[in-house]
Amino acid sequence: MAAAAGLRQFVVKVASRCNLNCSYCYVYNQADTTWRDRPSLMSHATWDATIERIRRHCLSSGRRSVEIVLHGGEPTLIGAERLASMCGRAREHLDGVATLFLTIQTNATRLDPVWISTLREHGIAVGVSLDGPKEVNDRYRVDRKGGGSHGRVVKGIDLLREGGMPFGILSVVA
Repeated sequence: MAAAAGLRQFVVKVASRCNLNCSYCYVYNQADTTWRDRPSLMSHATWDATIERIRRHCLSSGRRSVEIVLHGGEPTLIGAERLASMCGRAREHLDGVATLFLTIQTNATRLDPVWISTLREHGIAVGVSLDGPKEVNDRYRVDRKGGGSHGRVVKGIDLLREGGMPFGILSVVA
């Protein structure tokens, strides 16, 4: 049987800002400053319109499963409660049309027990951005004051492990 045509993965920027200031960031540390004029968080109306567009795509292409990757900036800036609401509305809207797989790509520095519970409850797969051991990661992945992020990322990873949440690692290799 041939696979359904059409897109299967959608990367959706739910938060345009980030709590880190990575020196290699193509958004915040290059010449383009248009991000300053854009909303910092995706509105519910924009989310709903995005889900409706994905729904129509699934209906027209015959695709029976899709993945939405929650991205940013730092997507946890949207807040666990708000993200939970968005995920619930997405599942509701796609019910009977396509199976929805959700993933979040996070720097993990803002993870706490509430986030772990929300991720588990909504079946959200997790990708963590970490560029290697402390001396490598903290060379480029710094906060707004220039401090390294490695320790906070590791704490987030520990919370994922303690919560039984599988995760993957995304690294920038220089």
